Amino acid sequence: MRDIVILRDMKINLSEKEVLRLQGYKPKSEVRDEVKDILVQQIQNGYSLIEPKAVYTVAMVLGMGENTIKLEGDLILSWKYATKVWKDSEYLGIAICTIGSALENRVSELFKEGEYIQALILDSIGSVAVEAVAD
Repeated sequence: MRDIVILRDMKINLSEKEVLRLQGYKPKSEVRDEVKDILVQQIQNGYSLIEPKAVYTVAMVLGMGENTIKLEGDLILSWKYATKVWKDSEYLGIAICTIGSALENRVSELFKEGEYIQALILDSIGSVAVEAVAD
């Protein structure tokens, strides 16, 4: 197995369009001013709450079973479609991405406070953020 790489302090973009898409808005939908204000405020909060990090490595494929792939380093990938998706692979990249727990904790607090719109928007911001880390 190759070296494990840890990435920190990544610059990510919290796209208003992507957050709105996750909220169910169509690309040309009109967004009410009050929703837009909450969106802008929660994106600012999101930047202060996220701690983007990723860990990745590359491992050699040693063998394949029906739904499993054995990798060097005693790793086993088990997934219904694993051998279909990666049947001819010699190596696989393995990554774990996170934005930390602060944003999720704040979403829970907002729900407890009855601030449902803010909580739902901030939750979507978390989804956009972790996807940005993966990208």
